[in-house]
Amino acid sequence: MSQKKEIEAEAKKYIFNNIWRINQLEKIKIKDYIFDEEKDLREVLVEIFIQHVNRSSMLTLKPGKWIDADIINTIVNKLTLEQVKLYPNMEMQAWYLPTYFSQIILAGNFKPQHLANSYFGPGRYTGKLSACEKVYIPFNTGNNHWLLCMVNFQCKCINILDPLPTKALNQQREGEVRTLANSLQLILKCHHVCDNIPKIDDFPIERLDWVPQQNNLHDCGLYLIKYLEETNLVSGMQYKFDSAEEREKLAMDLFLHEDNTKKLSVLRNVL
Repeated sequence: MSQKKEIEAEAKKYIFNNIWRINQLEKIKIKDYIFDEEKDLREVLVEIFIQHVNRSSMLTLKPGKWIDADIINTIVNKLTLEQVKLYPNMEMQAWYLPTYFSQIILAGNFKPQHLANSYFGPGRYTGKLSACEKVYIPFNTGNNHWLLCMVNFQCKCINILDPLPTKALNQQREGEVRTLANSLQLILKCHHVCDNIPKIDDFPIERLDWVPQQNNLHDCGLYLIKYLEETNLVSGMQYKFDSAEEREKLAMDLFLHEDNTKKLSVLRNVL
């Protein structure tokens, strides 16, 4: 290895291992760069596992914006990677599926084997079925609202976590959740041929009405992310945060994440 490459490798190692040392002024520069609408909207700012976020998607984290799928899917990839690291033998207790998965199912006419090949197994989003306790399936309804379907193998039920439930649409949303859950069973049969597949179509649907709910019309994506990241859902729990501050924090957390492979190249443009 040449001396130049050795220096670059050491510099890269230093920045990645000492990213927490970035001071407040530098964080402000990073934030301004991330949210600069005058810069290339296609520039990739975050890449974690097999998902990336460009500036156009990052801008949906600005106050009052509807958070787009790429942000949610990057959270899904971050959580999946955490499970892979925690359970290196593919014995992940939680599976997090991207919004593409639910989108294809709800569009109809999907092929179970194709989805099994695309989203299940090593290098994807799932592990050994025998170790899985919960499957998280974020989805969009009406092209304007995010919510979460959680298939719980432990209690043999299907939970709906909806940040803005409405009586007029609850039945439709429950139908979509049933479609997602029953489709999951078909896909599991394709991928885990020899395993004992849970009878998900017999699981009752339980709406968790006590989960924290948004108090505006644009934070459903933010609350969905909170649901995904919550490891201990309990009745009476509350989220106390300022929406604008939480969105900014989310953007910075994603950019500064240790597994963001685009961090170093972007920092060269910023600092």
